Amino acid sequence: MNAVGGISHPSTPPVASASSTSTRARPAFFSRTQEPACRVSRPASCTSSRRSLVKQLAGILKIADGLDRTRVQKIEAVRVDAMGKNLVVTVEGCGDLSLDIRRAAEKSALLGEVFGRSLEIAQAV
Repeated sequence: MNAVGGISHPSTPPVASASSTSTRARPAFFSRTQEPACRVSRPASCTSSRRSLVKQLAGILKIADGLDRTRVQKIEAVRVDAMGKNLVVTVEGCGDLSLDIRRAAEKSALLGEVFGRSLEIAQAV
């Protein structure tokens, strides 16, 4: 046994046998039926404008991740145009980009929500 800070504890952690129940894993368990309680307060520097900016950047990042779905970097250029209530994302690249474009469209909800527009993603002709 070692004594650290006046508290005695074994030098090696006890090993649980197959018939015993370890309590070490219980703090990590949570119910999937309810959200875990948030015990962390929001920092004062996290204003609503900063949260909005983070959501905008997260939406852009999700589109970028979707556009590289195949992980072979076929996308060469991206152009975004605002047309009325729509954001039109035009993608240029080599080869078949349909899988990348479809995945980006699936991940476009956050960006559309943040800017209050519907998103259309298409390959340049």
